Amino acid sequence: MWQSEPSPEFLRTLFKFNDSESVVAWVFCPDPNAPPILSRFAREVLPEQPADEYRLADLLAQWQSRVHPDDQQALLDTLRGATVQGQVYSARLRWLRADTGRYGWFDCRFCPVVRDARGIAQWAFRAADIDERLQHEEALLEASRRKDAFIALLGHELRNPLAPIRTSLALMRALQPSGAILREVELIERQTAQMVRLINELLDMSRLDHDRLDLALERFDLRTSVLGVQEVMQRAGDDMHDRLTVGLPEAPVMVIADPARIQQVLGNLMRNAVAYSGPGSPVSLTLSVTADHEAQIALTDAGIGIEPDRLESIFEPFSKAPEGMRRPNEGLGLGLTLAKRLVQMHSGRLEVASAGLGRGSTFTVTLPLDQAAAPVPRTHDITVANQSARTAVAAELNGALRIVVVDDNVRAADSLTRLLQHWGHAARAAYDGHRALELYETLQPCVVILDIAMPDMTGYDLARVLRARQGARALRIIVVSGYPQTTQADPSSLSLFDEYFVKPVDLDQFRRVLEDPRGAPAS
Repeated sequence: MWQSEPSPEFLRTLFKFNDSESVVAWVFCPDPNAPPILSRFAREVLPEQPADEYRLADLLAQWQSRVHPDDQQALLDTLRGATVQGQVYSARLRWLRADTGRYGWFDCRFCPVVRDARGIAQWAFRAADIDERLQHEEALLEASRRKDAFIALLGHELRNPLAPIRTSLALMRALQPSGAILREVELIERQTAQMVRLINELLDMSRLDHDRLDLALERFDLRTSVLGVQEVMQRAGDDMHDRLTVGLPEAPVMVIADPARIQQVLGNLMRNAVAYSGPGSPVSLTLSVTADHEAQIALTDAGIGIEPDRLESIFEPFSKAPEGMRRPNEGLGLGLTLAKRLVQMHSGRLEVASAGLGRGSTFTVTLPLDQAAAPVPRTHDITVANQSARTAVAAELNGALRIVVVDDNVRAADSLTRLLQHWGHAARAAYDGHRALELYETLQPCVVILDIAMPDMTGYDLARVLRARQGARALRIIVVSGYPQTTQADPSSLSLFDEYFVKPVDLDQFRRVLEDPRGAPAS
């Protein structure tokens, strides 16, 4: 329904505020005694023309002629919709400005104000200048893209030297050093683990901010995650055997989630609880099923507690404890932020409660239960050749595995090769793809461990050639790379690999996967 014709005074008042803004405001009225009303900015943007010469048909033609060619159809569609529906229609268009002679972006609104028996008698048009804002937003996006590229490169470059450091430390341990040297090895191992955690948190936050962090969902028993965290913490410190109490239900607690990410959440919460509790202070980890049929993990400590006004802010990025309460090596302040956002990605909740300073705290992870009748095993896209490779490797374990290590980082390749040899395997190193292919034909290895980012032949290219030459041979291809595995890569390329590890690898896990392939998950 159309409203009655507003007075020129009303329209002038309506658009008066536009004189101080970057807004084109225009009202067309065919009555020669009521000329178009233009804001100051409109007069700057539109070509100068006597007001009494404006006619609606002329104005529509002028609009179309000054709109960017790529946006003209959008203008016509918008005008048609406004005319037929009699409602405000919006469009984002580029207009050729009279004041600058270039196209600029405007948020436009068109509305027929009055229509009589002869048709539309009055039009209102409003366009906000958003060109500068869009340029600013694009500059921010470009800066964000550059930051992400820098963080990814930084993560890769930092992981590469950490890989041979961790491998060399494992070799030093294997040589059974004296007590004094062993203490120094343990110190370097702890600091290396801290650096790895900081790098991973920084990269995870960057991927979360841009929705690039993917979950590998599967159906599993949540009790395994709790037991896994218990095992890790007890390996990290002898006193955790006495400090940590774990409570589990007798029946399985099945969820659909990413086991690695749930383990990461619980690990972050556990490290936080231990860091802010005194030596010997008790920590409890309890898994239960609520009356609302949800899985709930509660981690309670008797540490320094949290002030009421900080219960929400502790989940903000780079949030730190108040001065005087901070702990050495407490990190970047991203652990709790990551934990909460990862739980939310699983359609769950992470909440915290504390009675105040000095009275401990409880973090509660709540996840939806999967109540399917029976567990659904995780399925993998493994070729017949890869399956036979697992069988062959298992059979060859009575002797030594024949392994080729391929990495253009010479120190990383050599240190990993020496460690594999110490484990009793026949390992050789190659520093580029072409040398790796020569060793493959000479040694006929059952395992090739390769890097992805190599200059002459990438890991993807090398894996394709190896699979093509494999024939009836048994071959497992394991990636050890400074870049994390993502779905951005070609899925067909990722299927070339049996396992994918990110540098620096957890050597205990790596050895289990290498020497017990029947129980190893495929990538």
